[in-house]
Amino acid sequence: MNRDELVDILENRLASKPVIDEDGNILISHLPSVGSRAYLHVIFEKANSNEVLKSVKEAGVQLPKSFLELLAQCNGFVLFQGALSIFGVRSQLSRSAGKRQPFDLLEANTIARPSNLNKNEIYIGSYNWDGSILFINQCDSIIRHRSPDSTDVLNEWGDFDQFIRCEVDRLSLLFDEGGAEIDPLVATSPSPSRLLD
Repeated sequence: MNRDELVDILENRLASKPVIDEDGNILISHLPSVGSRAYLHVIFEKANSNEVLKSVKEAGVQLPKSFLELLAQCNGFVLFQGALSIFGVRSQLSRSAGKRQPFDLLEANTIARPSNLNKNEIYIGSYNWDGSILFINQCDSIIRHRSPDSTDVLNEWGDFDQFIRCEVDRLSLLFDEGGAEIDPLVATSPSPSRLLD
């Protein structure tokens, strides 16, 4: 899935048109009731290939081709007010209010790496409801979901395309057209499901 397809999937569910900020990030569905700079979805500008290679080398991980292709299209994203985040490569260490950047893939796989991942698993994202993690094995394109304190896999998706489509469909049912959670007491992380064979 490329960046334009992701924007189309997200945009089709809302009445508002996307905005592109000064850094090339795509912002969808402004939420002024949350804050002047708040958006339901933020898709970060594609990553610089040199920055990706540097970060991967520093983290000592080998990213599967499918994840490298995603970073070449978009440098991670934050969907549904942060309910789902996919990490990217930070180009600056500063966290200035004026600069939107993804959660850092390098930091997530070094100093903030969950202890329940084995050496071949790469921490690529999370759900903010329960802190559950998304990871991908260095050898395949399967996206897996687990609790932050367990080794049990709760969900699997065959690839990024399937993962994004399924999760956008599921999460869209939990938010109204204005971007507010329909019921803030309902978990935004997925319920466990049958795993791939």
